[in-house]
Amino acid sequence: MRKNMIGTLLVSTILLGGLATPVFAEGEAKSTGDITFTEPTDTVEPLDPTDPTQPVEPEDPENPATGQTGPLTLDVVPNLPFGTHEIESGTKTYPVDAAKNDSPYLQVSDRRGVGADGQAQGWNVTVSVSDFLNGTQKLEGAELNFGTATSKSTPDNDSTAPQSQTITGLSSASAATPIFVADKDQGLGTWLSVYDPANITLKVPKAAAGTFTADLTWNLVAGPVA
Repeated sequence: MRKNMIGTLLVSTILLGGLATPVFAEGEAKSTGDITFTEPTDTVEPLDPTDPTQPVEPEDPENPATGQTGPLTLDVVPNLPFGTHEIESGTKTYPVDAAKNDSPYLQVSDRRGVGADGQAQGWNVTVSVSDFLNGTQKLEGAELNFGTATSKSTPDNDSTAPQSQTITGLSSASAATPIFVADKDQGLGTWLSVYDPANITLKVPKAAAGTFTADLTWNLVAGPVA
């Protein structure tokens, strides 16, 4: 009988202890967090091709800013001064005059963000050239060649780099040719394609006296090369 009473007291103590700390059902509540992004409408300033963490100061007339605005812009295109040379017989090739432009470069900014698939949408820059003319006289057979370039960006840009393309034999007869290309999931942010002046050359089979000038047309296209 005594053992039964002790057991009953212990059970009662446990039950009473449990009732002393009752567990209540928890209610559920919800709230929201949100953020909104809009596409930029301003220009992107030219960056220093030797140090993209810095802006170009003062402005570089040989790599002029385009002033384009919006979420996808071609910010800088290079002028190509090939210098002054005495006429020589035979085909000659002349590099960009480094004393006038020591870092020819292109600059593209893609601030569109990623698409619905979570990837950058890609873009490409093409280049074409007119005849080299002195008045109405044409520099017969002149061809531009673009060798290797280096893709650069700011240190905080972790997007995959676009690719610079080599081009040989670009003339007025050539179609617009891709020269700086961001494939799908490449090229977000601001990117520079920087050339050693020696890697851009003009081949001239038949020189003539005078100054011959050509127009280069650079075209930025949304999306990778088709």
